[in-house]
Amino acid sequence: MIDTNIIISLINLINLTNIEFNRVICESLYYLSLDLNLLQSIYQYGFKKLKKLLEHTKDPSIFCSIINILAEFIHNNENISNDIILNMINFLKNSSYFLYLSRIIKSLRELTKIPQTIELFKQEEIFSQFILCLKNENNLDIKLNILFILQKCGKDNEASKMIIDNDGLQELWTLFKLASSSIKIAAGWAIRNCLASVENHGELIRSFDGVFYLILNMLSTENIDVLAVTLAIIAEIVKDEYNLKILTDLGIVLKISQLNYLDYAQLRKPFCDALANLSDLPKNQEQLGNRRVVIALKHYLQEQDPELYKPLTKVIYDLSRVPSNCGILHEVGIAPNLLKLIGDDDLIVQEKAANAIRNMRRLQNMNREIEQTFVKIVSQNPIQKTTDKRVKCFF
Repeated sequence: MIDTNIIISLINLINLTNIEFNRVICESLYYLSLDLNLLQSIYQYGFKKLKKLLEHTKDPSIFCSIINILAEFIHNNENISNDIILNMINFLKNSSYFLYLSRIIKSLRELTKIPQTIELFKQEEIFSQFILCLKNENNLDIKLNILFILQKCGKDNEASKMIIDNDGLQELWTLFKLASSSIKIAAGWAIRNCLASVENHGELIRSFDGVFYLILNMLSTENIDVLAVTLAIIAEIVKDEYNLKILTDLGIVLKISQLNYLDYAQLRKPFCDALANLSDLPKNQEQLGNRRVVIALKHYLQEQDPELYKPLTKVIYDLSRVPSNCGILHEVGIAPNLLKLIGDDDLIVQEKAANAIRNMRRLQNMNREIEQTFVKIVSQNPIQKTTDKRVKCFF
């Protein structure tokens, strides 16, 4: 067990003029900082001295060790210091010390969870550097950490535009197509987040050669996480009316209707989102109304996950607009689950659930009226007696 006195002793040994000695001390303090209790002690007794050393040193090892220590503290305490983050950004921009790049990127990834870091990324226009690293670096950890950074930044409207303007989306599509599964998944979520943040991205998507066929091919994967992110991307792409028609003509609805693994938790949200947006096209409403898909939708409703209610009720309402689908919805027994959502807090969920039930009841009432009319006709014209007479005449 390391006590506070050892940390104080290490900090007191820091000497601005002894580079070799400082390297060893700072590296030791970094590894000690991974323990949250020791991290607090390092910050309490050494913050000022470490920050002063950071301002004076030109040694990349010392710089990285101090940055990693301070980044750990900032992440765990949300006590933001812009100077420290800017130091990291400048190191990434100007340094040729690739040996330490992985450590800086890792710290930046942790700090990206804090909104202020993304604001500094935009201010310093760092995205071109991230994209350059993605293109040139073969280190798996560096690539993954940059992709996680871009995922976070992709949720910001302005940052996502800067990623796109620096050819980031093109590089992400390349990785999604050609990289290993872990990189493919990370790149896919970055793509999805960027598309979700940018309005009117239809023409942008169409500018990438082969992207629609790539999406269709990805639906054949057996990797659940790759399939999940593919469905999430589809949900965004088909928000554009023209892209929706292109993918529909290429047979995407049939492929999605035949998907396996629908009981996996990872697929619930992206599957529902994709179906909800695909069902905007009337011709897709009929194709999606097969027993297999409807059973999956009922199962998702039974999960009682509020995050799924909006896309679920939307797609079920769209399906209910086709009379033949109402029969399947009745057979599967989805109505009781919808009834529970009429009192949901979300007004859109309420409306879609109520309208779906209305459509189902309307068909049921029509069928009942037809049945009653038929019974009435039969009662007025006894078929059996007529048949008997015909039989007698025949013989």
